[in-house]
Amino acid sequence: MQARHAARAGIELTRALLSQYPEYRDQEGLYRLFNQETVLPVAASQCRILVSQEGGKININKLKTNDQLERQRIDQLLLLIDVLNQKLPSSRRLEYGLVPALIDWTDADDQITQLAFVSHANRGAESEYYRRQVPAYPCANQSLDRIDQLLLVRDITPRLLYHLTEGTPETAETGLADYLTVYGDGKININYAPLPVLRSLCLSITEGLARQIVQYRAIRPFASVGEIRQVPGMTEEIFTAIQEHITVTSAEPCYRVTVTAQAENASCKVTAILKQNHSARRLEMVYYQEI
Repeated sequence: MQARHAARAGIELTRALLSQYPEYRDQEGLYRLFNQETVLPVAASQCRILVSQEGGKININKLKTNDQLERQRIDQLLLLIDVLNQKLPSSRRLEYGLVPALIDWTDADDQITQLAFVSHANRGAESEYYRRQVPAYPCANQSLDRIDQLLLVRDITPRLLYHLTEGTPETAETGLADYLTVYGDGKININYAPLPVLRSLCLSITEGLARQIVQYRAIRPFASVGEIRQVPGMTEEIFTAIQEHITVTSAEPCYRVTVTAQAENASCKVTAILKQNHSARRLEMVYYQEI
């Protein structure tokens, strides 16, 4: 109970800080305060707080527009699967079938998607599949409102969403929720994108180049899309391939706050999404979950 209260207090502390001090909401402010996990004493507990901006993730509501597949974003999601699988044991590897299943869950029709450009695991799932589940439920056929709704999609489990990689004392465990979002216009904010998302932008972006991008922005966040050309290893070919799909600003910034509280022999991990309310001039909590 104490750990749960401390974790919630950590969320509220972060919301108050970001609301009252707008300078912490820009790129440089977030890097100064939360670029790495911050450990704070809260309510007689130790809280690890990590803040990220959702604009650095792949928006899974943007895989199809006006009944047309968004090939670039689909390819990016497929490449993200490849990138993540490189670090995972065979028993934990992701299947390409997640992608057409996501398309079918979020598009408006009830036609099963088949990605002809994917050689295997290329078919999605519609209501016929979901009505065979226990308990039965229909395919949503609409955009997701929250990332945890992915748990309704075929083959997506809590382990894949939140516990894909195991944490260590120095690093937090990660899951698909760390790389996917339901917010934003679909462009990737390169000031906040995690390394796997940076690699998913283009097949030619190696892990070494992605690390160079992360190191560059840690010193000084990108002020323009063109500035990424200054990163060692960046080529004009890569820049041309990604320039239309990246940004350095977010029109409606959303922040994901993850707090892990440790109190005595108990721990609690919570995640919240804070979204800017321009009319009220404050950050509203639009999502909260204990993991």
